[in-house]
Amino acid sequence: MAPKTAAASKPAADKKRRSSRKETFNSYIFKVLKQVHPKTGISKKSMMIMNSLVSDTFDRIVSEAGVF
Repeated sequence: MAPKTAAASKPAADKKRRSSRKETFNSYIFKVLKQVHPKTGISKKSMMIMNSLVSDTFDRIVSEAGVF
């Protein structure tokens, strides 16, 4: 039997787990904001609210499209 490599002998707790990526509309919201108001910024909390609004609206459109 071949000896184990250093990476294989590390316990699972030492390895960092990659967090799953969340799909957000943040970059698109920011691009539209800069087109409309170039000098205006947006806070993190406001971006979360806008992202929630866009994703909820998109989900409603998808559910309506699935009815027919």
